[in-house]
Amino acid sequence: MDCTIDSFMGDEYNSIWEDVLLMKGQPLSKGQLEAKICEAFSRFETDYMGRGPRQIKAYILQDMIIIRMMGFLSPSERKLAETPQGVEQIKKLRAMLFENAKADIEAMILPIVNAEIASIHSDVSTKSGEKIIIITLGSNLEECSEDARQTRRKVSKPVESKPIR
Repeated sequence: MDCTIDSFMGDEYNSIWEDVLLMKGQPLSKGQLEAKICEAFSRFETDYMGRGPRQIKAYILQDMIIIRMMGFLSPSERKLAETPQGVEQIKKLRAMLFENAKADIEAMILPIVNAEIASIHSDVSTKSGEKIIIITLGSNLEECSEDARQTRRKVSKPVESKPIR
């Protein structure tokens, strides 16, 4: 699996990441991958749903990515969620929108993780205003980030200093 910065330098590349990413050709760490996933989903929610979440976290666990969005419901959806019928309507609509957007989500995530996407699942809690997305992959992303850490250790050897006389 190619997890280098070079593999992300396509149309999806955003100049924000110039400061975050180490240098061209260096592997991305687990934290950098998680940050890139958060940015992509935040931008997707804003572009596709018209409103982004207040807070977003991404977690890479072996061959899974878990995205947790808090505060993603609009004020009108929060009001609608006060009744059982409203909760049902919000869940149905959000599920339909998510199903219709799966191909777009895959296209957005694929350049970031550079791994086969096995499945994508989502659930919404109108009570907590939280959305959970789980993406399962065909390979282990944690191995990739471990390889990145090993490579950085080899590249960044300490420089021996000599005493000044």
